Amino acid sequence: MAILTQTILSAVAVVGPSTSFAITTKKKTFQIVITGSAIVAIQASNDNVSFSDLFPQVSLGALLTSEDAFKFYRANVLQITSGTVTVILSIDTSQ
Repeated sequence: MAILTQTILSAVAVVGPSTSFAITTKKKTFQIVITGSAIVAIQASNDNVSFSDLFPQVSLGALLTSEDAFKFYRANVLQITSGTVTVILSIDTSQ
């Protein structure tokens, strides 16, 4: 099994979406680290234009796994009142 990790957001302290990532593997894991007070959504899209919430309003650190078939993914900081947000994506490239 080969695991590839990519930091989507790194210690971000502002509201807004990350760059989207095209992912072809089925199983994806998102590690969310919030230091302070923030709300983050993990979003997915098939056209890289219209994004839907895959994991809406995450306000605590979390490890979230998805096996859906969307083509594009991003993290979106919806609200932040203090601290920072880091989101790390892990995918199994052997799938």
